[in-house]
Amino acid sequence: MRSLQTSYADLFTHVFEGDVTIARIEVPILQRDFAQGRQDARTRRIRENFLDAIVAAITGGPPLSLDFVYGDVQGDALLPLDGQQRLTALFLLHWYLAARCDRLDPSLPWLRLTYATRASARMFCQQLAKILPTQEQAPPSRWITDQPWFLQTWEDDPTIQSMLVVLDDLHRKLHGVDLEQAWRRLTDDEPAAITFHILPMKAMGLGDDIYIKMNSRGKPLTEFELFKARFERLLESSSPSSAREFARKIDGEWADVFWRPDARDGAMDAAMVRYIRYLTDVCVWHVGQVANPAEDLESLALRIYGSAGGDAAAHVDRLLKGMDAWVGVETNTWFASKFVSQHADAGRGAGQVSPLRLFRPADRGNCDLFAACCRSHDTGARNRDFGWPEALLLYASLLHRLHRTEDVGRRLRVVRNLIEGSADELRGDRMPELLEDVRRIIVDGQLDTISGFNQRIHGAEERAKRELLQAHPALEPVVFELEDHPLLRGCLVAFELDAQTLPRRARAFAELFSSERLLPLITGALLAAGDYAIRVRGRFFLFGSSRNLAPWRDVFSATWREDMGATREALSRLLDHVAARGEASVPDALQGFVDDYLSRCEQAQRHDWRYYFVKYDAMREGASGRYVGIDGRLGYSVCMLDKQQMNSYYRDPYLHAVRIHSGAHDDLVDKDFTGYETVPRWMPLKKSDIALRAVAEGFHVQVPSSVDGEAARHVLAAHGATPTDGRWLLSIPQAPSSDGPVDTVDRVQRGAALVRALVEAGY
Repeated sequence: MRSLQTSYADLFTHVFEGDVTIARIEVPILQRDFAQGRQDARTRRIRENFLDAIVAAITGGPPLSLDFVYGDVQGDALLPLDGQQRLTALFLLHWYLAARCDRLDPSLPWLRLTYATRASARMFCQQLAKILPTQEQAPPSRWITDQPWFLQTWEDDPTIQSMLVVLDDLHRKLHGVDLEQAWRRLTDDEPAAITFHILPMKAMGLGDDIYIKMNSRGKPLTEFELFKARFERLLESSSPSSAREFARKIDGEWADVFWRPDARDGAMDAAMVRYIRYLTDVCVWHVGQVANPAEDLESLALRIYGSAGGDAAAHVDRLLKGMDAWVGVETNTWFASKFVSQHADAGRGAGQVSPLRLFRPADRGNCDLFAACCRSHDTGARNRDFGWPEALLLYASLLHRLHRTEDVGRRLRVVRNLIEGSADELRGDRMPELLEDVRRIIVDGQLDTISGFNQRIHGAEERAKRELLQAHPALEPVVFELEDHPLLRGCLVAFELDAQTLPRRARAFAELFSSERLLPLITGALLAAGDYAIRVRGRFFLFGSSRNLAPWRDVFSATWREDMGATREALSRLLDHVAARGEASVPDALQGFVDDYLSRCEQAQRHDWRYYFVKYDAMREGASGRYVGIDGRLGYSVCMLDKQQMNSYYRDPYLHAVRIHSGAHDDLVDKDFTGYETVPRWMPLKKSDIALRAVAEGFHVQVPSSVDGEAARHVLAAHGATPTDGRWLLSIPQAPSSDGPVDTVDRVQRGAALVRALVEAGY
């Protein structure tokens, strides 16, 4: 049976194919309640948009088509399978205008709409057909609920309450409108202001199960249902041919892309809505705007696709191509061929190109970016599943699919590297620039004009690596393997881009950072190789941590190549030593490197801050790898941070080493400190409260007045301490140097010896 375009009032006057006529509409008992009047925020938004559209159509706007309505015809009754919500809204619109225009007659056929869902809803619809409202200014719900026939129990009927809400909203929206003219446009004009396509299916014998499957009674309107119903009409204003294409594909080949056999009910619709939202956000970013996550898809789609003109047509084309890009593609397989998680074992097989490593959390090992978008796109919030990095990489993948770009593996790698090096730039307001950068890289193969990513560090670095590989293409596996290391993540500013030394240093780096168990040795050995600290925000010195790998990522990528000279020199020296170790194990090679450095310092009687940090593991225990010194320099008064800032607890590394190496650490307070680095830090003995403080000259010792001064003075004097300014100073012999006075003996051992003596003396 063919469909017929009709208005609501004319529905009851047509003779359809096969002599089918419709004299009444009966919503089946297994259909859901009338839902458009629900008061949750989302349904209110949907209702407002829908009622605005129908009011616009009857007050001079363009005619409105409400898509298909179809159902089973039993006798002369239409039992709607799809369209119940729209038919009920049209029933209420006709009733309101007829009542206000004094055109209400109980014999009118369009009044014959009833609900079989509840007797109360059926009675309510019958009463509306008989009664004329008398209070034109009052909301209809107030007048109706005051009628003697309105039963108190109806206040609990969701369909009746929804109808009252819709009537009140219509009353509000039609205030001041020429109601007679609106009535004529609705019922008399040709063509009518509001139409739909009706497909009555005579004697189909539909069982109750079809309503159960399609309606899940009480289920709220989904965004997808509304989107499909209205998007085709929206597209007609900018591109009628695109509207037809959208209507043809949305339930066909596109649906196949999103369908999964194991997905729960509604998952396919939700996935498609999220991907359409992503493509729409891409359109927003393309015109230099910021996508607002609070803007609902309906209003956003109306703004982006709904007006005639070049931008809207381009946006529609981008949407359709973005949907077409994955037709006939097994997306999981496609993305697995391009990307792999850093947590997966994805070695390069013979003759195979290894997928590009993505640095996703361990619980997000699947790198199907399309599936991640369909699960959780929310306008790029930096979440664990689909944040800014994944949004950009999916866009890069989409551009490749649409343009069939060459050398896509290397171009995707460049995008990955720039993303990893631009954490501060990954923000919603930067997405227009970032998308344009991705397009230049993927489509044009250009690196020289990027502006959104961190170009000062990582843009320049990508260009330097490109030049290296152009001159030495055989180095590609070496460079790529280094880039894929989780501590480097595409950034090689800590390496000399030298064709002769890079291969062996790359192998040594992989060996060096193959296990976190080596970190205590690495922190000491690398510092023995040189002062590799990165200075950040003026006062912080950033080293690697002996307790976790995270700080090393910043050490190797925190600043541009020009400022990494000292770090690069120290790392190169250590890597060369590891590479030349012969049969020795990596731990033995590191320990030998440390021992050799300490021996040279001791022979030269040069005990600077590096000597102490290399010799005493306790001084490198900070989890953050961050240190702060007095006057912005590292010396003999230092704070060792566990966190990123000074407003958390931290240790004094010299006092901590003294406590550990005194052998009397149980007799000392294990002291944590807070506050600025200039605040004095004292480590007291538990029994006497005699306390030590590390200073440039050695250690200040504070003796409380409650302590037997004579006996304490004897112990202090015996270890070389002298009284000064109300306290004692354990002075450490020092020699002048270009960096200031440097200890000629080990101050940690001198301090530890004093602590042991005080404890043995009963303090």
